[in-house]
Amino acid sequence: MSVAARRRPTSEDQERRRVLRELRDLGGRLIDAHEREWRRLSGELHDGIGQRVALLSIELEMLRGQLAGSPRIVEQIDRLLAHTEDICTDLHRLSRDLHPAWLERVGLSASIRRVCTELSSAHSIAIHLDIAEIPAGLTNDVELCLYRIVQEALHNVVKHSGAATVTVRLGVDLGEIVLNVGDDGKGFDPSAGRHMNGVGLISMRERARQVDGSVTVTSKPGLGTHVQVRVPIGGPATCAAGVHPT
Repeated sequence: MSVAARRRPTSEDQERRRVLRELRDLGGRLIDAHEREWRRLSGELHDGIGQRVALLSIELEMLRGQLAGSPRIVEQIDRLLAHTEDICTDLHRLSRDLHPAWLERVGLSASIRRVCTELSSAHSIAIHLDIAEIPAGLTNDVELCLYRIVQEALHNVVKHSGAATVTVRLGVDLGEIVLNVGDDGKGFDPSAGRHMNGVGLISMRERARQVDGSVTVTSKPGLGTHVQVRVPIGGPATCAAGVHPT
């Protein structure tokens, strides 16, 4: 046995482990608090504002029937009904995004497909999906982590990259679930700290860390951006989480 293998943990090692545990616990509590708040907002959007907008639509339909003899007013009401329908659609989408009940019902793969399909349609971005067979029995924390990271990565593509094409791959490698999201956008210089320390990337890193996962971000100006996430299939264990921006 080597000297390094026999070395006993020093007080500094123990203190470092304690700090890392406390940081992880704090990060987990923050994520849990966010998820609870998003669930509450989702319910308010769906059961509160959504229901009121639906009632408005019904009342407009009734008014339309009463004013059938006034074509110009009916035309205006039709436009209002179209706007109301668009608002309802947006509210339902926001409600689903805030609290992914769909994830609980149909699983990770189908949920990622839905997110990609909706974003592709809404923003005219071609998204190529490659989803392999995923082992059953992933923990809820792992599934939610990967789902939220897909959401955040695609949000970053729409907001920052100017990409026309995105590739999303989900598979298994060496006992880990591996998620890759790459785009052909404008990319950035990773050495510029403002890019690597944005709120979106920090959120992805923290979510991955909570399930002993790692996030790798690679990018070059003019050559797009690639995000890779690796998470142990069994969820959090004893291995240390890592984040490796390159």
